[in-house]
Amino acid sequence: MLRGGASLMLAATLALAGCGSSDNGGGGGGLLGGDKKDASVALTEATTKMQETSYKTKMDLGGLGTMTGVSDGKKKVHEFVMDVTTQGQTVNTTMRIIDGVTYMKMKMDGASTLPGFDGKTWRKIEGGGPGSLGGFDASQMTKSLQSAVDAKWEGDVIKGTIDMSKSAESLGLGGQAAAQVAGKSVPFEAKLDGEGRLTNYKLDMSSLGAAGGASKYDITYSDYGTPVDVQVPPASEIAKS
Repeated sequence: MLRGGASLMLAATLALAGCGSSDNGGGGGGLLGGDKKDASVALTEATTKMQETSYKTKMDLGGLGTMTGVSDGKKKVHEFVMDVTTQGQTVNTTMRIIDGVTYMKMKMDGASTLPGFDGKTWRKIEGGGPGSLGGFDASQMTKSLQSAVDAKWEGDVIKGTIDMSKSAESLGLGGQAAAQVAGKSVPFEAKLDGEGRLTNYKLDMSSLGAAGGASKYDITYSDYGTPVDVQVPPASEIAKS
């Protein structure tokens, strides 16, 4: 039961996780100096830039654990490492996404001899729609900001709500979970640096109940332009299907 429960929670968390980054550690203020751009325009431009460059990510999964990663939007390669604790078990998961193909390996405390939990064997996951591991790409989470409603500057922070009817897929929700959140909105906060790059994204999904997974996310984006070298795992380390 512990194994099944941990796997289920892990899959649900993965389907919701996402990340991004910014220069010099993230968390910086908004656009510096001069007149600020319209908040919605600034968010759209910031998220578009993330698909054209590389960056690091650090995410707080609302008490479930943490995720760190590196992404290169232009090369379409990403690697994320997540540590999640559930039902007294800690699961470490590494995901590599290369040209739309996901490779994943997991390690669970006290279960290193169980197939798929030794932390060494990769599994290749292809296909799958929204809400599935094969269809999940954490780097796409920031696209939800393009569906921001009533986005406004409050000092150096942009605040507003995210329309879940338009953003469920980019947030990793599919099937029943997407149907449950349709028509609902959740509050967010975003910070940009002086070059208009996203440095922090806070999303509060606590009002969605179980469909929202981890209730609150706090994502830091940093080190834009960092070199990213993510390779397909050696064939000898990939489990045969």
